Amino acid sequence: MLTQDCKVVWYGKLKIDDKETPVVFDPLLVPSIKGCIYLYNLERDTIVQYTWNIVQKLLVDVDKNDKAAFKKSVDPKWKAARKRFTKGRINELSSDHKAPVAAAPRAEVVDNRWDATDDDSFELDDMA
Repeated sequence: MLTQDCKVVWYGKLKIDDKETPVVFDPLLVPSIKGCIYLYNLERDTIVQYTWNIVQKLLVDVDKNDKAAFKKSVDPKWKAARKRFTKGRINELSSDHKAPVAAAPRAEVVDNRWDATDDDSFELDDMA
């Protein structure tokens, strides 16, 4: 059963009356509105924002015997929709993923040469 604090990708179905629609929950997709969740809706082929208090009662787990086949059939469309939705900003959830390395900050170029304009009390006579 999906919980609001789920930390893994969850595959299930949205059951309304006699109709069941495959859905996927990704914990990395966090809506800005508190009390809402994002679910990939296979029928709509898009990620939809749902109100948690309403949708939680309509979500059912996929049967354990069918989970592998269910995941295999949903994954390609789900991953394509997630890529469109996030525009590639969220990386794949995988054990071999390494976080991108931030570029080293560029050093500020400092001119350490002395210039007569740097010193208000400079007189040409001081050079002699």
